[in-house]
Amino acid sequence: GFEHAWRDAGKSLDQVTQLHMPKGDEGYLAFASVLATHITPPSFAYDVVVCGNDRAAFVAYQQLLTMGIKIPHEMAVIGFDNLVGVGHLFLP
Repeated sequence: GFEHAWRDAGKSLDQVTQLHMPKGDEGYLAFASVLATHITPPSFAYDVVVCGNDRAAFVAYQQLLTMGIKIPHEMAVIGFDNLVGVGHLFLP
């Protein structure tokens, strides 16, 4: 679905970097380290983090804010799956 939507938006898949977090609940905490390794302020190679679910998006959100990155002005975070009790916690 992501690839289809990306192409429909006129974007090339060559612009996409795909990273995977470890499986299991521990993987969510490891995801923060993955982001810290691949996103280095003050300049960014990316302008959006697309997460496979809202829980991962929440981790990304917290990690990016910890790094001083302004959401959504400097980087967007997208998560989807409508996880009950999480979506309303995002500020912007």
